[in-house]
Amino acid sequence: MNAYLEKVCNPLTVRAKKTQMRKEAKRITRLVREKRKRKVVDRTLLKRIREYAREHFGSSAYWPWLVCFTEIRGAFHEGWVPCDFYRFHLIKKINPVHASFLSFTKSFDSRLYGDFSIPYIVFKTNNTLFDMDLNILDESTALEKIRATDGEVVIKKDSGRWGRDIIFVESTRVEPEILSQKYDIIIQKAFRQHSDIAAVYPRSINTIRITTFLDFDSTVKVKNVVMRIGAGGSRTDNFKTGGQVLFFDEEGRAGKHAHSGITLEPEKVHPDTGYAYHDLRITTLDQAKERCIRSHYKYPYLRLIGWDVFIDGDNNPRLIEWNGKYPGYWPMEALVGPWWSTDEIKRMTGGEV
Repeated sequence: MNAYLEKVCNPLTVRAKKTQMRKEAKRITRLVREKRKRKVVDRTLLKRIREYAREHFGSSAYWPWLVCFTEIRGAFHEGWVPCDFYRFHLIKKINPVHASFLSFTKSFDSRLYGDFSIPYIVFKTNNTLFDMDLNILDESTALEKIRATDGEVVIKKDSGRWGRDIIFVESTRVEPEILSQKYDIIIQKAFRQHSDIAAVYPRSINTIRITTFLDFDSTVKVKNVVMRIGAGGSRTDNFKTGGQVLFFDEEGRAGKHAHSGITLEPEKVHPDTGYAYHDLRITTLDQAKERCIRSHYKYPYLRLIGWDVFIDGDNNPRLIEWNGKYPGYWPMEALVGPWWSTDEIKRMTGGEV
C-alpha cells in the first residue's frame, strides 16, 4: 500500500477527519438557525434522527449532518446519507479508490471522451511537454503553439480541484516560467459559453454539474442536475469560491431561486447582474445528460460520477472535467435529496456500516 493510501485509510486519520466534518456540520447548523431565527430540530426530532443514524449507519454519532440538512430543508427526510458516512464509507464502496484517480488526470479526458471534452494545446507530465498527439515538445515549440492561439488560454494543474490553481491569461502573454513549474499542467483555449448563460454572470464559465449513477440494473441514470454560477468577480463558479447553485426541471427550466452562501439562502436574482434566475432555460439539457450517460458507460469502474459541463457558443454541451473520487454531494443532498432509498444504501454497502 502506498504512502497516500496508508494515510487516508489510517483509522486515526479517518476518525480525525470525521470529527472535523461533524464540527463543520454543527457550525453550519448554528449559522442557519441564527440567519433564519428558528430551530427546526427539537429534542424529540433529535432523538428520532439519532435512532435513524444508529439503525442505518451503525452509530448515532452520524447525527450532525442529518440535523444540518433538516435545518436547511425545514423537515427531516428518511433516506438522507450524512456527508461523513458518504465520504468515509459509501463512496469507497461504490467508487474504488484505485479507479477514482483517473478523473483527476485532465489531460487524459480527450482519450476517453473524444470531442465531448475540451482539447488541450499543451500538457506537461513527468517534466515533459506534449501536444494533443503525444508528440514531445521542447519549450520554445510549446510556447509557439500556445501563443499562436487566439484570445485567452486557461492554465491549470492537471490534478487541480475545486476551481483552485487556475490561471486565465492572453495567449501572447504566456511566459516560459509557466512551463517550468515542477507540477503537471494542462493548457487549453478559453472557450466562450452560450450568450444566454453568460447573461446570468459573464465572468465565469457557469457549469452544469450532472451526476450519474450506474444502477443495480446496469443502466446509467441521472441523479442530479444543478448549475453552478460564479459571483463577486470570481472567474470560477465553484461553490467553495463563492459560487451559487441553481436547480432545473426535466425541460431545462431553472427554478425560481439559486442558493448561495454557507447557509444556502435562496435568491431570486443574481447579486451582480440582477438576472432573474427563473428566466433561464437550457434548451440542450437533454443532450448534455445523454452525453454524460454515454460517457459513464465508457468508464464503468465507478458507480457515481459528477460531470462538469458547459454550453458553448453553438449551444453544444462540452465536458470541462469529471469527478470520480468525491462526486459533489453537498449541498445537493440537503436541498433536493435523498438520492437513494435506505434499501439501496444497504445494497451498496453490502449491509456493512
